[in-house]
Amino acid sequence: MNYEEKVDAIYKAVVNIEKRLASLTVKQAATSSKIEPADDADLDGQHGDPVVRKDPPKWDGPSFVGCKFSECSAEFLDNLAGFKMWQAGKEEAKEKAGDEAAGKKAWYAKKDASRAAGWAARIRGGYTPPALPESTDDSSVPF
Repeated sequence: MNYEEKVDAIYKAVVNIEKRLASLTVKQAATSSKIEPADDADLDGQHGDPVVRKDPPKWDGPSFVGCKFSECSAEFLDNLAGFKMWQAGKEEAKEKAGDEAAGKKAWYAKKDASRAAGWAARIRGGYTPPALPESTDDSSVPF
């Protein structure tokens, strides 16, 4: 193989790799679009900012165990949302097989996925936590 043939073979390999990467990106976007982000009313509600109990198995970044969703990175929350949707699918399969409790677990997993996607969108949009009250004067407290 002469020099020109080698360059041509390398060029074709690079083009092939680019096509494969583009198709993976499209597949990934289609998968993540299945998760409907929670709306502001849900995220601002009583249960809208849950605490991370366990990092997703495929997460290789810093741990966010013990943090609220609003304190996590958007990338982590995307990963968590995908994992929760996977869990929901597993629970739905158990429900179809006759496990009645699995339906409730699937519902909660979908809610967590939705909330994680909602918080990821908020964080990407520049979310900042509300400011604490300025005054810490407790002179009016009778005890």
